[in-house]
Amino acid sequence: MLARRILPGSVGGARGVEETEVKGAFKYGKIFDLRWVRTAVIIVDAITTSITNTNPRSPNLPELASRSLSVAAPGNSAKFETIRTATSIDGMVSVSRAVWTHVRALRLGNHRRMVTSGTPKPDLIIVDGLSIHTTLGASHWPRPGIEQKLQPLVLNITVPLSLTQSGTADNLDESVSYGSICKVAEACASQKGKFSSVESLSTGLAEACFGAFKSIHEVQSVIEKRRALLHAKGAGVKSVRLRGGTETQTYFVRELELSTIIGLHPWERVDKQLVRINFEWTLDPTTTLPLTGFDFRNLVAQVSDFTLASSYQTVESLAAAIAQVALQAGQRIDEITVRVGKPSALMMADTAAVQITRNLSDFGLSGPALGRALEYTLPKGQHVAILALGSNMGDRFVNIERGLRALEKEGIKIVDTSYLYETKAMYHEEQAAFVNGACAISTSLSPADLIALLKRVESKLGRTPTFRNGPRVVDLDILFYDDISVNITEGEFPLQIPHPRIQEREFVLRPLCDIIPAYTHPTEQKSVRALLAALSPAEQPMHRVMPLIPTAHPNASAETQHPYWIWGSKTYLMATLNTTPDSFSDGGDNIHTPDTPETSPALQYARTSLEQGADILDIGGYSTRPGAAAVSPEAEIARVVPVVQAIRQDGIQVPISVDTFRADVARAALSAGANWINDIRAGRGDYPTSPFPQSESMFAVAHEFGCPIVMMHSREQATDNKSYASSTLDGVRQELGARVAAALESGIRRWNIIADPGYGFSKSVSGNLELVRNLKRLVDPVEAGRALSNLPILAGTSRKSYLSSILARGSGTPIPAKEREWATAAAVTACIQAGADIVRVHNVEAMRDVVSVADRIWRVKE
Repeated sequence: MLARRILPGSVGGARGVEETEVKGAFKYGKIFDLRWVRTAVIIVDAITTSITNTNPRSPNLPELASRSLSVAAPGNSAKFETIRTATSIDGMVSVSRAVWTHVRALRLGNHRRMVTSGTPKPDLIIVDGLSIHTTLGASHWPRPGIEQKLQPLVLNITVPLSLTQSGTADNLDESVSYGSICKVAEACASQKGKFSSVESLSTGLAEACFGAFKSIHEVQSVIEKRRALLHAKGAGVKSVRLRGGTETQTYFVRELELSTIIGLHPWERVDKQLVRINFEWTLDPTTTLPLTGFDFRNLVAQVSDFTLASSYQTVESLAAAIAQVALQAGQRIDEITVRVGKPSALMMADTAAVQITRNLSDFGLSGPALGRALEYTLPKGQHVAILALGSNMGDRFVNIERGLRALEKEGIKIVDTSYLYETKAMYHEEQAAFVNGACAISTSLSPADLIALLKRVESKLGRTPTFRNGPRVVDLDILFYDDISVNITEGEFPLQIPHPRIQEREFVLRPLCDIIPAYTHPTEQKSVRALLAALSPAEQPMHRVMPLIPTAHPNASAETQHPYWIWGSKTYLMATLNTTPDSFSDGGDNIHTPDTPETSPALQYARTSLEQGADILDIGGYSTRPGAAAVSPEAEIARVVPVVQAIRQDGIQVPISVDTFRADVARAALSAGANWINDIRAGRGDYPTSPFPQSESMFAVAHEFGCPIVMMHSREQATDNKSYASSTLDGVRQELGARVAAALESGIRRWNIIADPGYGFSKSVSGNLELVRNLKRLVDPVEAGRALSNLPILAGTSRKSYLSSILARGSGTPIPAKEREWATAAAVTACIQAGADIVRVHNVEAMRDVVSVADRIWRVKE
């Protein structure tokens, strides 16, 4: 396998070759009994590749190649001796090309003549099937306290050694007898308690031979444990060790016999049949094993559990799936060869089988196709799964969030989430409406262990058994797990993966389309997007919804349903309450006076805005107007938090958004009663030039509270850096998309994220207009990528300076912010037409009418 892998397609390949690879090529050439010239081809290819890259990986490469060829071909080593003296790069290139010319004839069909002209296979002394009994690891019935019982091992020992003289003289004076090797092996293996693993025994055998016989320079051994595994005939290690310490090892399991559903024909889908599995593997070179050696039992348990629960139609698919399970078993397997046979397949043959060799790159660097669909690279030993989420009791959003928090506490990573949807109960329609969603997770748990964890979480959160498809506080279920297909009918929690009713449920498929639309269902062989498109339109359509409260706030109650928004039903109106003295539009107009709350301008603005139709208040205490003075976090908190408290004390329950880019300000406001974060810097924190230290991440606060967060595109100062490599739209998509991806990575739920293109921030007049015209394209699933796909949009175009530039025409006289209301009305209307879900405005009364008419034109279907 290694020889195949390092053999380039032509001289001077694209990559250099490590010294260990050249050694490996020679060793594997001998293991598999290749002709010496084939070994030479591999070595010379390796040298030439390294040299033509002008970056030889090892100063000993010429010496190594010459020595290897000398051992491989004693009668022809003189042809390659000049490699040893070619110390310069040019000299090595010249010699290597000459050698290549010499051996290239093999690839042109002349190998038979060369092989028969005095290049025999190496001589070997072989001891096969040597039975010994020793204490070595565990038996197939591991029992505490009696692990060190004697158990049978079978040894095969091969020693490459020239037998020319002993064969001619017909005596062993110049050789080593197989009897002597056998005695040395028996004496070594019989040392009770000395060896704790097959790896240490193989090393001990080789060193014992090297110590007893000075003429031996290589020992090849196979050590098989016949009683190591309950359902396999044997397991062990194949080892090649050279004098001096270099050793390679290949592990194997022989004839693992299991019963499973396998076959294309209808009658083969009824009863389980026997499959016989053999596999060999190598480990990552950086692997450090415990003293007890490789854990055969753990690997075989994972393969067995998977195979017993599988129901593939072909042995080819089963073999590939077993290879993937093994490679992702967390045991640092580098490459594996799997042979799967069906003894009952052919009447006149013992078995029919397929054999494959795979490494992780064969399945994509990110592991299973499910991981690739998520654009997520799994850590080693981890699996990716998609979970269905649902609730129709109490505050459904709080219950779902509590379920995810419980999983996170158990070490589950939430990789991505869908949006949330309100759906009418499907099977028992008299129930309350559900909120449904989906999430992708990364876990080290097996499917059986994962479903057991989900059921424990459901129980902890208050779910009690009812009738099938009945009401539930929270519902957590496995939809997909890697790319496997299993059906576990026994045990406490029966489990079928993929979930058997995915294709009939819109409330499952629509959330799946938010995160893996192109993923192909393993058994339906259709993409998630295609499965959703195939459903008949529902009588009552699903609605995308978003909670308005921080669902993970310590005071969040799950007893009753809190208010929530239904996206697409209307354009929501955000009122802008600036508590700063220097805002560009209304600085100083709405300062809070806590000593006289009844006349506080801030509180009066909140009351009036609510009466005029505002859906949410956005409170800010830091002006981003160019030239405005920097404000400390303490001063910002002192401006914002008392306003939040006063509004709540006044009995106003309208949602409150805190307009800040500082995590400590957001935390203080959320603790005081705010609901959202409106972050103009999208989680980047304070400006690089700020003199004030940052204590924590905005994403960490948003995740901790489980609150909605508006993520706006900006660069640094609003007036700086208005140029983009291509279009403003493309630049904003790329930069904002990267921030949203970082938010998702941090654990923020997709259903809590709102995108804001950032009108007036680092954009020219034409750039702002481009974003108004093409607002919906900002989150178009085809153009925008996974992170931004279908996010709700907030448009904050009210009174922006680019409107003044348009109104000024040729005079150049700026139009004051408060005189831009008609221009704001036009921009707001255009944004609603282009797909805005929320508009942020200063004059609520005027813009309410604009929004009402625009909604009637563009949203209401008559």
